[in-house]
Amino acid sequence: KSLVLDDLIALDTMTDEEFGKIIGVLSPSIEELVINVAGCQELSDKCLKKTQLPELLNKLSLNFGYSQKITNEGVIQLAKKIPKKVEILELDVAPQKLGDGSWVPERYNDHLRSIASAIPSCLRELKLTTALCGEEDGSGVIELSKALPPGLTKLDLTFRIWKSFEGSTAIDLVSYLPTSLESFSLDIWGGDYFDDNDWMVFTTELSKLANLKQVYIFTSDLGQKGFYMQRTVNSVDELRDIASNH
Repeated sequence: KSLVLDDLIALDTMTDEEFGKIIGVLSPSIEELVINVAGCQELSDKCLKKTQLPELLNKLSLNFGYSQKITNEGVIQLAKKIPKKVEILELDVAPQKLGDGSWVPERYNDHLRSIASAIPSCLRELKLTTALCGEEDGSGVIELSKALPPGLTKLDLTFRIWKSFEGSTAIDLVSYLPTSLESFSLDIWGGDYFDDNDWMVFTTELSKLANLKQVYIFTSDLGQKGFYMQRTVNSVDELRDIASNH
């Protein structure tokens, strides 16, 4: 009872109408659904309005990333359609990076709040790829972290761009993570360099998650000083070594 449509990437012929035809024939008994239409530039918010997801889904993977016509408001509306029985959720709604370095359409905190409001209580795994544009702070990220259910075992957060990222936000994020977490990944481009004090607090708090078996942390500024300033952690052992050496 699964349907995988992962060969639709960057198709010029994938319009809202064509997408509607695909969505329109989904069986209500499907339990696993994978749709990857990343880079399909003719898709817009209209295709999200056409999206009706089977209520019995326990795994949902949707990639609408890198489309210039899928807006922040469209993502908000999509989040409201996440079925309540989903246990594994993968969502890519990253905007498109243009040649001048800008990202369109911009993503704001309210799309994260919408996702937070829609998270099923039975969710075990969450993978989210998105962005925060302009001067957006971390308030939506914190709300998302607070909304994570106590049984979550895997969390993967990627921000293709987040210019206002601060280490203090990452500390707040970690403070709300469920203790059930076994795998955690955080990947952020943009924002301030993780200063030593915030890095110490962050790694110390993260290392307190007793069930953690896998961890990956990557943060980078945008090379404003002529080189990239980055922080990385690649394993639980490395994390605990860093935390114990403070």
